[in-house]
Amino acid sequence: MFNKAKIIIGPHRSALTNIIFSHPSTNIIEIIPDRYKIKVFEKISKVLNLKYTKIVRPEIRLPDPTLGDMTIKIEEIDNILNRLKL
Repeated sequence: MFNKAKIIIGPHRSALTNIIFSHPSTNIIEIIPDRYKIKVFEKISKVLNLKYTKIVRPEIRLPDPTLGDMTIKIEEIDNILNRLKL
């Protein structure tokens, strides 16, 4: 699936590592909590000549700190896709 995708949108998690199977110039859109300073997918994208965009969202604080839920309005994703002119 990653190999044939033109756009990949996903939250910051290990499954996004599959971008390594993407073709150069694939658009990668990572949704990442504001407290995360990790740039691993940004770096992978640069090495593989992928078009990287990051959406930083406030994390919803839950009793279990390992969950890290976020919310995003569909209009925000739509605006990013329009800016990318896909």
